[in-house]
Amino acid sequence: MQARNRSEGNPMLNAYQAPVLTDQDRVVFDRLVPYDHWTRRADARIDFLALRQSIEHYFSSEGRPAVEPILCLKFELLMFHDALSDRQVFAKAKTDIAYRLFLGLGLNDHLPDVSTLRGFLSRLGVEGHKAVFHQLLSQARGHGLVKASTAACESLQKAVEIAQKALHGHDDPKASRKLRSTVDPDARRGRHGEYYDGYFTDVLIDADSELFTAIGVLPADGNETADTLNLLDKEQSAHGNVIEKISIDGAGFDGSLIRELESRRITPFVPPKEPSNGGRFTTAEFQFSEDGSHATCPAGHRSQYRQRDDARHTTSFRFAKATCDACPLMKQCISVNQKHGRSVKLNDYEPEYALLRERRQTDEYAAVKQERPKVERRLGELVNRLKGRRARYRGLCRV
Repeated sequence: MQARNRSEGNPMLNAYQAPVLTDQDRVVFDRLVPYDHWTRRADARIDFLALRQSIEHYFSSEGRPAVEPILCLKFELLMFHDALSDRQVFAKAKTDIAYRLFLGLGLNDHLPDVSTLRGFLSRLGVEGHKAVFHQLLSQARGHGLVKASTAACESLQKAVEIAQKALHGHDDPKASRKLRSTVDPDARRGRHGEYYDGYFTDVLIDADSELFTAIGVLPADGNETADTLNLLDKEQSAHGNVIEKISIDGAGFDGSLIRELESRRITPFVPPKEPSNGGRFTTAEFQFSEDGSHATCPAGHRSQYRQRDDARHTTSFRFAKATCDACPLMKQCISVNQKHGRSVKLNDYEPEYALLRERRQTDEYAAVKQERPKVERRLGELVNRLKGRRARYRGLCRV
């Protein structure tokens, strides 16, 4: 049972009283719940009073007394740890001894109605849960679990169960920003191997503790590059720590992202894409004028045409067909049947890409790469054990 008193400062929120268990309760719990059970360890390590204080202002100064917030937070932890729905976690708490000990409920104590948890979730909303998340992360730092010098960023799709209602243009997989569902208007179409409708999750993981330190959810067609910077800003502003290195998967091979990270003095480790031209001369073997007006091929010929593509941040240079046909190095550059001369593209972010290729040869890159399996393991846990492929709710905020 739990003793409760009304709080003078916030009449709706009772002053916290620790759960009171009978001698019979203690005997049963001591015999049936192992001392190394994860619920016992979580209850001993997590400062739930601090979590409670971080969300007290979400409770009104008027209204009937609220169910103890710590009880609701513990229900949430059980729900997400064991991948249960709100109804399932309440049903299990009726019979699971470890659950009841963790919740501070004696054998004869009754559970609140499941609607209580739903109201609690709505009351906290996105910002309230962010406050709880950052408070938990601060406690992890206090225990020395998070060093935050190196972070790993990874994206993971979250497919949402979409209502089978026909929409205009629904069968066009390449359409951008098209409404995919009348039930979930925030969902969009994205691609992760195959096309899917829903959202994707971007996460920041501390390389030492393997704890998630920042989480972002975007529509499936969201800007992953911009969200990486957003995750870094979130963590550093919330905890005042300094991130020195970041390891990103292949999606991080983005020149604008690399340039911004370098300007922030954050060293990015990204697997670079190797330029390939079927064994023929690559762009790196051409020389480009300082004013960007022309390119010079390995045989010493100058390009004849130039075209700028601001959207792709590239400049294309093309050589005359007659020049290429008469060149003794033609077979090392283009195919015999090619209808036009050689074209090469120079990316504005080529210096950043070259830096990544050089960094891949270092011992530091090899050391960071050895830590990737830990990140992949955590993502596998998110997908397989916590069922992260499917969102629990509809709507961006709820997801």
